[in-house]
Amino acid sequence: MTVYNSAMDFLLAKLDAEDRERAGEKYLVLLDELANFLRLKNSSDSQTAAEEALDRTAKKIAAGADVLHIRAYAFRVAKFVLLEQRRKLQPDALPENYENRFAAPEIKSDLRLECLEECLNALGFIDREIIVNYYEGEGRSKADLKIKLAERFGLTMTALKLRALRARQKLEKCINNCLAKK
Repeated sequence: MTVYNSAMDFLLAKLDAEDRERAGEKYLVLLDELANFLRLKNSSDSQTAAEEALDRTAKKIAAGADVLHIRAYAFRVAKFVLLEQRRKLQPDALPENYENRFAAPEIKSDLRLECLEECLNALGFIDREIIVNYYEGEGRSKADLKIKLAERFGLTMTALKLRALRARQKLEKCINNCLAKK
């Protein structure tokens, strides 16, 4: 029985249990493949990320994970390393002089409520009932409410979903028009 001193020994044994030299060569080939993959995915430091992916793979194997396809597993780990790398590069906060050109203009909430009431009354009875009840509840109760709503109006779940979507679009358009007029 072979005694392994490190996680890397476990990985090398999985790559080739018979020949340590050949296992080292397979490791280097896999490292290059991962680095190339990460480079193609625009990794900021593909070599370091590839090494990190193989280190994590080795640690999992050493911890006793049953990894049948090391190459596939290492590529999956590399994808996670890449995601972490990208998250670190994203700015935490926007600069002070940032201006959001797409933000809705500040509108008094009383005016919005007034327009909402006006537009809800402009919708037909069924659309108004669907839009008011479709988004209520949470979790399982929300799903149950949707089923009851569909049964109440003789609709399939897909038809209810589409009807709610269209009603919401009509309502949003009406509210925006109302706010633009006032």
